[in-house]
Amino acid sequence: MKSIAKILPVIIVICSLCFTINAANPYSLSDSNKHSAKYAVSIVPSYTLENGFRFDLDIHLCKNQWLVIGPHYFIARNQNMGLLLGLDQATDMDGYGFDIYHKILLNKDVTVNGPYFAYGFRYDHFSFTYTDFAWVKILDAWNTPYYDWEETKITETNNRYGVNLMFGLQYALNKKLLIDGYTGCGIQVSDISPANSKIADFSNFFLRYNYSGPRFLLGVRIGLFLF
Repeated sequence: MKSIAKILPVIIVICSLCFTINAANPYSLSDSNKHSAKYAVSIVPSYTLENGFRFDLDIHLCKNQWLVIGPHYFIARNQNMGLLLGLDQATDMDGYGFDIYHKILLNKDVTVNGPYFAYGFRYDHFSFTYTDFAWVKILDAWNTPYYDWEETKITETNNRYGVNLMFGLQYALNKKLLIDGYTGCGIQVSDISPANSKIADFSNFFLRYNYSGPRFLLGVRIGLFLF
């Protein structure tokens, strides 16, 4: 919760700025292209592949431009995540993060429907706890220290940062339902702590939590426009 509190003021400031911009930049379009929605909310189902949930808030800035803020959360309990983590032990995981990106519809005369280009930033923080064997210092009955190979809980953390570029196609079904498919690429840097972590710092599999390198993006957003 302390880590979430550190980034919460940043998100609040960004949201406040976006609402101010939105109020100060009215748009004028032809009746055939005008869409009265100023906001949209959506989810990204593909995040369930990472034991996560992502909720997006779209804010209409002006004309064909939107700002998207997407907080995401991750949770897993006593799971073997060898494929996604590179670690065979049963693991508890907690994580949070956010995406923020600027979306520009390629047709400047529309506000909602059509192809778009987007770019933005991504941040995630993870905490992994698993059981393993390690040398543990023990005191005997005479307070003499010795070491024994015992089962112990190990916690490791991971921060990852990335930038993304995307192309997508967005559509408003019956002016209410948001359907948005996108693809693109990005680059990601992952930082594991402690330095002697059993989780490899640089994984060669782009779906792993601790991966660093180029990423391929593909997904669908489903949601509702708000008026």
